[in-house]
This record gives sequence, structure tokens and C-alpha cells, in this order.
Amino acid sequence: MRYCDYIRDANAADFKLAKSLGFKKILTPADGISIITCPQTIGAHKTKVILEGNCGYIMKHINDRRVVGIIIDDFEADKNLIEHARHKDKILLINAGKITNSSDNYRARNLIRARELVKNALHYKIKIALTSTARNANEVLSAQQLIEIAKVLGASELQGKNMLTTLGDVL
Repeated sequence: MRYCDYIRDANAADFKLAKSLGFKKILTPADGISIITCPQTIGAHKTKVILEGNCGYIMKHINDRRVVGIIIDDFEADKNLIEHARHKDKILLINAGKITNSSDNYRARNLIRARELVKNALHYKIKIALTSTARNANEVLSAQQLIEIAKVLGASELQGKNMLTTLGDVL
């Protein structure tokens, strides 16, 4: 049980919640890592940063040393971006919450795009982390749910488990 998840609400995560969902730890912005969304700049942040946005925005800021990972909006990945992120040793975070918390039409679209993104990421051997990136405690997914989502996205069970440990290993 060395799985980690990331949620956006620092007040929602506690040890009991993490343990009950099968995680060693649930990371939050209080742990020194922030998600920066397009069009914000990184300049004001002193902590580690995960970039979230379109491919152009991410490519513009990916060389910053504070950037540890990327979340691609709408799962539209450019193979060039994935390869560049791998060379810069960045983590690709798959936002499972965007798949589970969307309407039926968007859920199908996001699922197809996320499957293609995971396929490309596995091909280029980039580090992948699967996370719920929940906005509150009600949206947090359990470790087993995230592993099943990873399998739906084309990963094996072992790869799915590795996706849940990647974020904790880096931080």
C-alpha cells in the first residue's frame, strides 16, 4: 500500500481518508506541489509545479526546473510534447476525475482520447501517474478504482499499480 493520489483541496485530505481508500498518502497543495493552469505563469510559485493546459502552454513552460509534471487538457497529446517531457524527466498525470466526473458525451470522448494518450505515453516510456485531482473529498477515487481506470485505458494491472506509485516516488 504505497499508492499516492493528489487532490486540490488541502483541507479534505487526512490520514484516515487516505488509508480507507487504499493510499499511503493523499498529496495536496499543502505538501509543496501546486497545479498551475493555463494561462498562469510559474514565476510567482516557489514550490514544485504541475502544469495543466494545452500543449502549446505546456511546451512554453516545460523547461522550468520547478515543473515536475504535466496534465494535458482534454487528453489531446502531441507526440512531440510527450517525447520532450520524457527527455526532461517530467511525469505525465492522467486526470481520472475528468473521465469520471463528466457528462456522458464528454465521458466517451475523454475516455477515447485518454486511451490514446496512455498508449502513446507507454510507447515513449514516459513516467505516468494516474490521479483523481479531486476538488473535494467527495470526488476522491479509491486506489482500486484508479487501477481499474488504468486497465480500461490500456495499461496492465502492474502498469496501473505503478501509475499510482509514480507521484509518491518523485515527491
